[in-house]
Amino acid sequence: MVGLKSAGQLTRKQYEEIPLRVEYSLSEKSKGLCEVFHAIEKWSNLSEK
Repeated sequence: MVGLKSAGQLTRKQYEEIPLRVEYSLSEKSKGLCEVFHAIEKWSNLSEK
């Protein structure tokens, strides 16, 4: 995940809580890849049948 964050694909939000809580989400830069991921998922589901 560190590599994805440093590449700008993920954003990291850290909450100052105990225990420490961190959330990762897609950056605006990576949201354009959702179509590609959905196409791969669709292809994968077809190849399982």
